[in-house]
Amino acid sequence: MDKLNLPFFYQVGYELHNLANFRVDAPLSDLFMRCGSLRPVLETLLNGLPTLKVAKPAGQTLLGLIEGLFNDPDQTKFANVDFTKPLADNHYQFQAAMFSIIQKAGEFQTVLNAELQSLAAYLVTPTGIYSIPDLVDNADDVIPSGLKEKLPDIARQEIQQSGKCLAFGVATASGFHVLRATEAVMHDYYTKVCNQNQQCQPLSSWGAYISKFRQSSDSDTKRIGEVLQQVKDHDRNLIMHPEISLTEGEAHTLFEVAKGAIMAMAEKL
Repeated sequence: MDKLNLPFFYQVGYELHNLANFRVDAPLSDLFMRCGSLRPVLETLLNGLPTLKVAKPAGQTLLGLIEGLFNDPDQTKFANVDFTKPLADNHYQFQAAMFSIIQKAGEFQTVLNAELQSLAAYLVTPTGIYSIPDLVDNADDVIPSGLKEKLPDIARQEIQQSGKCLAFGVATASGFHVLRATEAVMHDYYTKVCNQNQQCQPLSSWGAYISKFRQSSDSDTKRIGEVLQQVKDHDRNLIMHPEISLTEGEAHTLFEVAKGAIMAMAEKL
């Protein structure tokens, strides 16, 4: 999944429009400037948008004509050209070549506009207090930096995946990932705080971890066990059943509750 650069598409349209609508009574130097401005953005579009299919051949033809204009080592085609005069007042053979570029620009503009209307591009609306870019790219930043550094890599990765799912409205998947993150931190908490054995094997279930926490003599660990018991009973057990789906609101609630449990465990790691 790639983020669309919307201003770039505006620039492509602007440059294409300028070339396709060139007035033959304008100085020829203006036409060269328009070709030169379109060339790099056209290269970027054709090379950077793999989903472009129908319009691509027309774009490649246009790009080939423009490159041929600038890649003449002997400059023979410019022998009888006066750049200060309009295109209509220049040599007829040169006129034909330039008119071909203008025509192809118009053709490409038409097919590109048609294909972009069918492009699978969607506007993602804000969700809760989180910005979409933050959820997509940096969801693990919901954990303060001092605590985030204590989390295992897998937990951070799962939080990031949960944030992406939350951003795109895939509520049940968001819940699934944030629960996986919680379980990863649970194991770290058990091995480093409760068992103090870095090589300790994972326990068989959430219930096994929670039982160990609730039996602890440490009040904070007991409290964490109580919180995790509620998450297990209310969310984790239910979400394992395919007939259960989370709503957007439920996914937000679970994300926040799990975040709180993760932070509480990270405090003591």
